Order: sequence, then C-alpha cells, then structure tokens
Amino acid sequence: MNIFKETVYPLLLIIQMISCGKNSTEPSISVPVANDILVDKNATTETANLFSSMKTNAARGVMLGQQDAFTGRHVDQGGPDMTDMKMTCGQHPLVVGLDFMFITDIQNTPGSWFAEQETIIKEQARNCYQRGQIIHFTWHFRNPITYDWFSINSDPERQRIAKQCMASILPGASRHNYYKSVLQKVALVLDELKGSKGEPIPVIFRPFHEFDGNWFWWGKPYCTAEQFIENWQFTVTYLRDELDVHNIIYAFAPDNGFRSEAEYLERYPGDDYVDLVGMDNYSDFESNNIDAAAMKLNIISNYAKTHNKLAALTECGYRNNPKPHDLYTRYYLTALRTYQLELSFMMFWVNNSSNYYVPTPSESTANNFRAFANDERILLEGDIENPYKKQE
Repeated sequence: MNIFKETVYPLLLIIQMISCGKNSTEPSISVPVANDILVDKNATTETANLFSSMKTNAARGVMLGQQDAFTGRHVDQGGPDMTDMKMTCGQHPLVVGLDFMFITDIQNTPGSWFAEQETIIKEQARNCYQRGQIIHFTWHFRNPITYDWFSINSDPERQRIAKQCMASILPGASRHNYYKSVLQKVALVLDELKGSKGEPIPVIFRPFHEFDGNWFWWGKPYCTAEQFIENWQFTVTYLRDELDVHNIIYAFAPDNGFRSEAEYLERYPGDDYVDLVGMDNYSDFESNNIDAAAMKLNIISNYAKTHNKLAALTECGYRNNPKPHDLYTRYYLTALRTYQLELSFMMFWVNNSSNYYVPTPSESTANNFRAFANDERILLEGDIENPYKKQE
C-alpha cells in the first residue's frame, strides 16, 4: 500500500474541496453539552456542531468521500470544479480528503513550490467549508531524522532509521523540539482557516494512520505501543492545551490487521484523546473477503456507539484490474449492510490517470457505482443540511 501511495502522490497533491451548504452564521463559542463528548472541551461551536451532525447522520447513512477529488482525477475533464464522482453520478463527495504532507515538509519555505501548495490547500479548505463539505486531513509526515520519506518500501536502511523515529520525537528526545515546530506549523495553518465571519473551520485530523502495518515509519515494527500512545497523547495535548487549537476532531485509524476489539485497541491512546475510531481497508475487499470487512466495521461501529465516538471507513479502494463489474454494490454496499452499522463516512482513495477508485462515466463499473451512490444509505453533496450549524 505504501508503494502505491507514493506513486499516486505525484507532485500535485494540491487538494480539494467544494460542495453544498449555507454559510455558518453562529458565533464560534463553546457548546458545553456537545463538548462534554469531545476530546477538546473548548472546541468551537462549529466543531461541536460538526461532530453532532456526523453522529446524527451516521444512523441515517454513510457520507461518501474521496481523497483529492478535485485534483486527483482519472480523466481530466470538466474544469477545476469537476470531480470524477460528479461526472458519474451527478454529485460531488460529501467528505473531502486533504493532506498536511506538503505543508509540514522541511522544504516549505517562502516562495517555494511547497508554499504554493500550502496556499492552494488552505483556499480549497475554505471553499469546502463554505459549501458545506466536511474536511478530512491525512498526514503523510516525512520522517523526523532524514526528512525525505514517510514510507519504508522494504528498504533495509529505511527500516533501520524507522526504528529510531518515534522514540526521537518523544518528550526529552533529540527530535522532540523539531516535532513541536512541525505541530506549530499545523496549528498555524488551522488558525488561518477561517470562515466568512472569522470562525475557525473544523477539520477531521487523522495522524499516524495505518500504524499496525509495516509500510510507514510510525508502523508497528518500528515503535512500541507505549511509544505510539505517548506520542499520540502528547500530540493532542500540545495542539489543544499549548497551541490553543480548538477546531479538530481527532481520528484514530489503523489498517485492517485486527480481528477483535482487543486487537483494535492495542495502541489506542484512550477515549480522552480520540473522537473518531476508523479503519483503512483495501485488502479485505481486494481478496473478496467481505465478511471480514463487515466484521471489522462492526467492531469499530459498536465501539463508537458505546463510547460516544464517531466511526468511519477512513480509507478504501480496489487497486486490482480489471475491477469486478458489481464492485460497489456486491462488495462495499454488502459490507455496509451486513450489520446495523453506524458509520459517519467512508472515503475512497485518490484517482489518478492510470487507476481509479471512483469511476468516470466510461468505465465498466460506472453503472454499478451509480446504483451504489443512489442507495438510500449513501450520502453525497447536498444530501444533508449544513453540518456546521446546530442540528435541530
């Protein structure tokens, strides 16, 4: 999965936005009842409203999302405001994936290409908010020792360095101050994301994803559970309490390597540090193991129900070709309908010129995707009220 991601993360991860909704008109103040549930008890009104909206709508259906929907396209048609999803089914995704990777890159200096990408990403996030879409930030964080890669690619030298990375950014360690400076950059960008009335724009933040795998430097073979948990707790505490960032919903998302709730929670930092429990899952669908995918979704859905969290299929896609003609209804929709799930969203990975996760109208799976998107359980742009406003 790591090799694939680096190939589909070409030099245009400038990322996306756009959709439905009305501008927020409520002031950005705390909502004590909603905030009692959130990691951040001082979360902004819009952030608390977003959490409440996603929690409420999870009982109704699953919001559909895609990474880089407006910039990572299989067929570049229809101009910058078009997505492959809308070309195929008539609606944009409701959840839009962005990334902090270029923003926190050590090469992001004034006047650089990376600085240009930061500007574009921030503008896209603002546009997304104004149109009522939900913003989801992944973080492909370059390693804190050599700064130039985040994935291992089975490279022995990278494996050696990776075993030092997590330990190096913990409090008191050699790269801790560097890590704090990177979080300060994240905080600065989130502070600059403002709505039309100056209110901070809420985001879902999913750091250190797929940590149960061996393809990222923060993966299970390269750090202990204690180190991972300590860093997660520091990250949340530093952003929230030291840097006064109050517009984040914190998402915890391993890959699909668990088979029980106990396995899922092996590196869980605790309910005080997580708002959303998720899972990335490619391989169960690619191996036609729909029962396993559904069972794992049920684990996270049940945990969310009993612990006042959101749940989500935070990343998915079918990388094999040719793709089954009934991929979306027989694979994904079956998994969503097997149990009484309450999932806030599912997010397909980014399209590129050589592969797709959401088909264009000419692809063999287009009709099946339309049937999937038209199912009553699937929510797209325009299917819910503005999620940043208080739900009546």
